[in-house]
Amino acid sequence: MEIINNFSGNHLNAIDDIIKDSEILYLVSPFMSESPYFYDVFFKKISINNIKEIILITTLDDYSPDLLKKSNALYWLRLECYKAKIKCTIRIDNKLHGKIYIGVSKTTCKGIITSANFTESGLKNKNEWGVMIENKDTFREIIEKLESNSMELNEQTLNEIIKKIDDYKKQMKITPKEKIDLRISDHLKKNQLMKITSSSPKRYFLKPVGYSEQPFAENRILNLSVEKLHFAKRPAAVSVGDVLICYGVGTTKLLGYFEVISDVINLEDGSRWEWQVEGKNLYPKYSLNWNKFNLTLSNLQLNYPEKILTYKGGDTLGSLQFGSDKVRLNENFAKYLINEMESQI
Repeated sequence: MEIINNFSGNHLNAIDDIIKDSEILYLVSPFMSESPYFYDVFFKKISINNIKEIILITTLDDYSPDLLKKSNALYWLRLECYKAKIKCTIRIDNKLHGKIYIGVSKTTCKGIITSANFTESGLKNKNEWGVMIENKDTFREIIEKLESNSMELNEQTLNEIIKKIDDYKKQMKITPKEKIDLRISDHLKKNQLMKITSSSPKRYFLKPVGYSEQPFAENRILNLSVEKLHFAKRPAAVSVGDVLICYGVGTTKLLGYFEVISDVINLEDGSRWEWQVEGKNLYPKYSLNWNKFNLTLSNLQLNYPEKILTYKGGDTLGSLQFGSDKVRLNENFAKYLINEMESQI
């Protein structure tokens, strides 16, 4: 444990330290800077090269003057992530008051629990104190709480909210300090991605991630919240509410299992994998540690007490070896795979 302050050092340098070997960075702060200079400095200063995703958890409260700053803050964060080719995920928790900065690597989690907001004054100038901790179990629990108590904003809803805030700001002659007449919760209610349910029966699919020319690296981790999953052809059989059990091409180890929370879209980018759905990670504890366990497809099939593996009654997963981007599983076999993942942790 290490005490962080803005006297002998500052929080910005400490954040730089926690993410040097991290792939995912969590920024948890109700208040954010609206200055483009701050984000430019932040992205240049921190060791961003290894970061693949930044997950921001913040607030968007109806009638709060802070909304007037949020449109700029969210815009600049997303822009800098785009320029750095980093995935940007934004989640909303309107009960949030704490400030936490967490770096997640393939081996550990390291983070700062602090009083400092994600602003230049908070991270560098004001008298703020925090505690740096390196403990995977502690931060795994914190991440699960943060994600279960927050809602991810899809791109369309986020753009609608930013536009509504900007339109309101144009009507204001001064920046008020008291409550403002701006309500955005109707957009948040529309956004309820995490609560999407399907009236059709749940189906289970086994899905490879990666391909023979580019296997899934053992130090890679799928998103602990929502992952974009790609297909070579339109997956007509896959619908909202279905479950995709993913494994890594190369190791054939299970990576986690995901509930489909979006319709299939065509990216129309000419790529090999231009069809996409979004999947909610249903067991991030396992996905964070998948490479520690020997849950390979061959071992799992060998230990499975029944013969039928696929929905159509097949006793092999041979179609995956011939380039198929998914196979529908027998429900019992699918639940066996899920149970094996959950029993590891």
